[in-house]
Amino acid sequence: MQYGALIKMGLLVLMDTMVVTSNEGIGEAVISFFSHLYSLDPNIEADEILQHIPKIVSNEDNYMLMKLPESEEIKNAVWGLNQNGAPGPDGYNGKFFRKCWDIVDQDMISAVQEFFLGISIPQGISSSLVTLIPKVDNPSTFGDFRPICLSNFVSKVCTKVLADTLSLIFPKIISAEQIGFMKNKDMVEHILIA
Repeated sequence: MQYGALIKMGLLVLMDTMVVTSNEGIGEAVISFFSHLYSLDPNIEADEILQHIPKIVSNEDNYMLMKLPESEEIKNAVWGLNQNGAPGPDGYNGKFFRKCWDIVDQDMISAVQEFFLGISIPQGISSSLVTLIPKVDNPSTFGDFRPICLSNFVSKVCTKVLADTLSLIFPKIISAEQIGFMKNKDMVEHILIA
């Protein structure tokens, strides 16, 4: 299998075993499948689910989670991300932001802080690309691909700051059975113990 090369699909087998061979048909099927996969289900009532989840986060935890990230936290997030990671639609990766930090720092800090204030990120900055990586030679079904999302770096920084903040309360909200999700915990070790 060749990586970095464009895979041209000659046919696509849909879930109902229908075979699509035209470029237009394959394109429409891909758009339909991923639009459905990544859209919200309006029939799900969050209140029904939330009433069964115990309240573990204290008022102090909530305050810590809601506070505006400081410029140093944001800079640490920029430096904590892979500088050579795949860029999003804007074409900029972490290396650009590190090299040009003296120029872009205030804009990055403002953008991340505005995200935490609930201000919508402009569509051009929050957009992502979904790329399909083939898992097998000659892929022909959606199951033969692994989708990855290429996000713009500003979105990655917002996510990193949020994840770093959430990690401070993970010991309270992650149960012993979910230990593989915690930093510095080895899931394989816990499988062997079980």
